[in-house]
Amino acid sequence: MIRTSSYFVVLMLCTLVAAFFASPAAAKGNATQAATKQQIVNFKKQEHKLLGTIRFFNHPKRDWMLHKRYSHLSCWKVPLKGPEKLCSVSRGAVRVSTQRLSKIRAEISRLEQRLLYVGNVSHWLCIHRYERDPRQGWATNTGNGFYGGLQMNWAFMRTYGAKYLRMYGTADKWPPLVQMAVAQRAKDSGRGYYPWPNTARYCGLI
Repeated sequence: MIRTSSYFVVLMLCTLVAAFFASPAAAKGNATQAATKQQIVNFKKQEHKLLGTIRFFNHPKRDWMLHKRYSHLSCWKVPLKGPEKLCSVSRGAVRVSTQRLSKIRAEISRLEQRLLYVGNVSHWLCIHRYERDPRQGWATNTGNGFYGGLQMNWAFMRTYGAKYLRMYGTADKWPPLVQMAVAQRAKDSGRGYYPWPNTARYCGLI
């Protein structure tokens, strides 16, 4: 009885010590992810406001202020319906909002990529080395029906990366982290590395 109790005490102590040393790293990782998610939320709020501004001036009842028919001309050269200042302010608001929206969307995309799970990066880099066109890299598109640095066909992209197919187009236009995350999703679905039978074998993965 005493020996059994001692065994459980030692086991519990080992568990607590392991948790103590592991928890700071895990906590740091969780805190980083939480901070990244909060940044995305904040940027999406800004995105919503900027879209509101752009839609406001492009509304059919108000787009006359932009004088789109004369968009190639400065406001002072346009046959105005209202004050020249109204044309300048509305065009300026749309221009600045559009520029900021582009930057914010790029930042959101960058932050979202940090949250992607890509598995073992070295595995994908090895497959990529054999799959890519050396001159095109992750942007490989040789016209063979396969796209990107991991050579995905349409069925593969639609099944595992439909969101990115809508967002960017074919895989040769996806950021490398996105390509690896989509490949990892296919692997985790039960397909393993078999969508790349030859190159995965060269890498010793199958």
